[in-house]
Amino acid sequence: MKQIHWNSNALNGQHILLDGGFAIELSKQDIDLNHVLWTAKALLESPDAVKAAHQAYVNAGADIISTCSYQATPQRLSELGLSDPEIDHLFAQSVSLAREASKNRNTQVAASIGPYGAYLANGAEYTGEYDIGEIALAAFHRPKFATLAKHHPDFFAIETIPSIDEVRAIAALASEFSDQAMWISLSCKDTSRLADGSLICEAVERLNDLPNLVAIGANCFNPEFASDLVVTIEKCSRKPLIVYPNKGENYDPVTKTWEAKSNEDFIDQVVELCRDRSIMIGGCCQIDSQAIKALGDRLSDTAL
Repeated sequence: MKQIHWNSNALNGQHILLDGGFAIELSKQDIDLNHVLWTAKALLESPDAVKAAHQAYVNAGADIISTCSYQATPQRLSELGLSDPEIDHLFAQSVSLAREASKNRNTQVAASIGPYGAYLANGAEYTGEYDIGEIALAAFHRPKFATLAKHHPDFFAIETIPSIDEVRAIAALASEFSDQAMWISLSCKDTSRLADGSLICEAVERLNDLPNLVAIGANCFNPEFASDLVVTIEKCSRKPLIVYPNKGENYDPVTKTWEAKSNEDFIDQVVELCRDRSIMIGGCCQIDSQAIKALGDRLSDTAL
């Protein structure tokens, strides 16, 4: 397994393989995710399924796996009736389950931190339409940062950030938690703008000087747009690049089904991103462990 170290501002020519979507691996185990906590519900009810999902990605060859904590926040867990010790235990368990799954390998663990929009559970992570500003956003995220930091993940994976106010809030917290390595991946509406319409380069420039930020990039976007999006980020970033697109499938709200696309289509598009560049690369929604293994195999077999 390849590893990265947060005090190095380069990937040294490597392709670091991330995991894929957590929901799809839990769904394979018939876990019902129709809940305000989404995948984090499994931490409360099905920890063995969480560990099995992690194990699938470890077996697929992922260099870094992310915890099942994207949509879990102290605020929401408190609203659901959990006590402070129970909340701390849940976040500790999110890290320990990932550690247990990867104990026989050098797989690193990233603690997943979703945006404020994930707490709202109304799709705001894809619009950036928030009802609070930068200071309140920092106050919202701080308890989760503090709790997860106590349990020593290798990284924070701060994901699907859709607004410039939230980027600024995360930047302030990154300075506050300066001993914790982290990356940030943005939610983008097109190849030049965040979901809220702000310029991607404005966000990246706010993050460039944070010494504990190991990478800047984007996640949960259509891989058809990946090449142009990566060019935009690289144009203004001084950090290593991280990208993990979704499968590019469209969801039909009437039939409640996904438009089917093959893993091979995704892999072909993503492998091109890895040509002539170091990158942290993986998948998001609808990308499973089989796709990650196939991606890793292609990266190993292809002269890039």
